Amino acid sequence: MFLTIVVRGRGKQSDGGTFIGSTFFTLLEDGSFNLPEDQNLPHSHTTLPNVLIGDETYPLKPYLMRSYTNNYLTPRNQNFNTRLSTAV
Repeated sequence: MFLTIVVRGRGKQSDGGTFIGSTFFTLLEDGSFNLPEDQNLPHSHTTLPNVLIGDETYPLKPYLMRSYTNNYLTPRNQNFNTRLSTAV
């Protein structure tokens, strides 16, 4: 849950560029942001990390999932992009 969000970016700057220039990104990168502990999937013993979700303008990081960017995607990659874009 976010209590306060301040976003300052230039009009031509992508969302990913704004993210990379943020204090939030710096805290995530140096490990000083207190991310929640990994959790088990419901009704499972499979443990997964909590992650942020972004589009292709965001960097691929261990704490950030993003869609595939190629126009010629395999059906599996297309399915991943569809599911990621509908994640809540």
